[in-house]
Amino acid sequence: MRCYAFCSVDDKFTFGKYRDLMLGDVIEMNPEYIYWCVANVDITFSEDCIMEIQEMYPDFIISKSFDAKIHCGESFDEVFYEDDNDYCSCNEDWHDNWQDDWYEEPTYDRYGGSYAQDVMGYSDDDIDTIFDGDPDAYWNID
Repeated sequence: MRCYAFCSVDDKFTFGKYRDLMLGDVIEMNPEYIYWCVANVDITFSEDCIMEIQEMYPDFIISKSFDAKIHCGESFDEVFYEDDNDYCSCNEDWHDNWQDDWYEEPTYDRYGGSYAQDVMGYSDDDIDTIFDGDPDAYWNID
């Protein structure tokens, strides 16, 4: 299994259109891309990384979708890196079981047919949290 892990806002993207840019830079340039990655890419964040994001970028909303992407430990002890930190290969048991007790699959029912959901990929919870329940407010993210 291939996944990507961020332990700090200084960690660089090793995939996608922002390859070689730091997480913090992408949050500043295009926060919607981070939300898209959370919804569409096998990606994890350390608790420390989430705290850094909240501290450094207080306007960036950590939606409920992030909950499933946060590694709940002091470090990525069960994650080992290959190819000079290009990506991590997750321990299958950890990856499959760490969120089982509390994770709910995002729903895409209430705002189906909206641009924010169908094109941008935001879940119902994301739209409720980020756009205050108005899927037409997607254009107003700074």
